[in-house]
Amino acid sequence: MIKLNQCSVLISLVILLSGCTLPEDMAATADHLAQTGSTLPAPGPVEELTMTTAPTALPGQTLVVFTGTPGDLAPVATLLVTDTPTPSGPCNVVRPGAPLDVTILDGEPMKPQQSFTKTWRVVNAGSCVWTEEYALVWFSGDRFGGMPLQHLHRPVQPGEQIDLSVDMVAPSLPGEYQSNWIFQSPDGQVFGIGPNGTAPIWVRVEVLGDATPTALPVPTNTPEAVQPIVSQGSLNSGESLDLDSGTLTEAGEADVQLIVDMTNIFNLIPLNDARLGAFGTQVPSVGDCAALDLSTDRVNLSELPPDSYLCYQSGLGSVGVIQLQEMDLDTQTFQFSFFHWSLP
Repeated sequence: MIKLNQCSVLISLVILLSGCTLPEDMAATADHLAQTGSTLPAPGPVEELTMTTAPTALPGQTLVVFTGTPGDLAPVATLLVTDTPTPSGPCNVVRPGAPLDVTILDGEPMKPQQSFTKTWRVVNAGSCVWTEEYALVWFSGDRFGGMPLQHLHRPVQPGEQIDLSVDMVAPSLPGEYQSNWIFQSPDGQVFGIGPNGTAPIWVRVEVLGDATPTALPVPTNTPEAVQPIVSQGSLNSGESLDLDSGTLTEAGEADVQLIVDMTNIFNLIPLNDARLGAFGTQVPSVGDCAALDLSTDRVNLSELPPDSYLCYQSGLGSVGVIQLQEMDLDTQTFQFSFFHWSLP
């Protein structure tokens, strides 16, 4: 009985081992190693994997790459950090603030010669900083005695708003009056509100009561009693001229200023109580200019015929003539001759 059991165990072991035999190649290798006492070769060095294409950052991102030394377990990491956005788009853009009219609403009643301060609130909607060299300039209509050019009192960053004020005096005659103002960059470019950036901001008042009109003083000198003094002049957009001395000067001391707007229109603006009026293509006399209806409104030079003449009265009361010669759009330069009459 015992012998039978031993035989059964032996047969079972033989069957089990026959099911777990190694493949011929591996078995032969194992026999060879056992006979020679050799060992399997050590594994070779692990090759370091490298990136064939360097990562790149998209616009508005900064690429930061963290690298490790060979053997580190941590993988190489790449981090994209978004930069702080910078303003882009057109430089000189303005839009109305909230509210636009801080003082003096449209149609506000005024007494004749009443002093008031008009304040507008606007926003720098462009990509450039408005420095203190930017200005609010009178564009058309009645100037209400205000300074025709008001520089900003502080810098204005893109997206920032500012309140701009102009001291004014209501006209002496009853009626409704409007004064239009526009913005000017340091290089003489003018810009305004509206979809096209060309519309001015304004103040509109109604003067009440009766007043006696003040007549424009007419020079008493006659053409025979005076002699003209002729000069040549040249103005770039934004420059101002004293017609009495024939010199370029600040707008606060000048008689006229040239403004070339965004539609390439050449405008000659009278300043500081000076007045202008288009006469025609014939040379006017002092009597012609004295009888002409002169105005403080700007003159559109671009719509006048070549070699046209303008009559003017300077802020000091001198009467004279400006002759158009050339307007250069590329340089925004106005060439002209001018003269005024003086006693001999």
